[in-house]
Amino acid sequence: MKLNIYLEPKLKDQDIAQEATKSAEYFAKLCPAIGGIAIRPLCDSYKNLLINNLVNSDVTQQVELLQMFNKNENNLNGIHLIGIPEKLSTHGFSAINLGNFAIVGFAGYMPTKIYQPIIHELGHAMGLVQQYMPNYFADSNELAGGDPSNHCFSPFCIMSVRNIDPEHQASRYADYKTNPESVFCKDCKDYLQTATPEELPWYNQVKS
Repeated sequence: MKLNIYLEPKLKDQDIAQEATKSAEYFAKLCPAIGGIAIRPLCDSYKNLLINNLVNSDVTQQVELLQMFNKNENNLNGIHLIGIPEKLSTHGFSAINLGNFAIVGFAGYMPTKIYQPIIHELGHAMGLVQQYMPNYFADSNELAGGDPSNHCFSPFCIMSVRNIDPEHQASRYADYKTNPESVFCKDCKDYLQTATPEELPWYNQVKS
């Protein structure tokens, strides 16, 4: 089985829409488990209800919502990249991965930097970074933000949220267009090369 990346088509800013597509294409090339990329809309009312409930629910409720959504086999076979115009600021983050959803709030990002949260959340959806992996970062006291789990030890990997010196922050993550080999560290790249849908943490959890 291969997964698709499903893109939400209703992004009014064309620069952001193009960058989101190119970022997803870059990620798909790194990951043989990704079979393709497709434009696939969710109706606005359903999308807003689903996202709001997912973001505001506890873990048990999130799993139940994801199980309901993934009863449709066409939903289960994909990672759903959803862009929303506002930040998820009330929750202290601008992007989040929940099951096979990668949700990114685009407000506050320059179009040329949109690739960072998109590729990061797609990485989480594909299983990065789990505790058994050699590059799992366990020291939650040294984080620049985000969930204190499932991040990378290598400070310049796009899956890292470790604190670094302020002078390095602006150029911290390699640009996938100009330096594609350095976006992920070697451990993360090696994992993406071999990951399968059936071994992803969310896959069997939401499959009902």
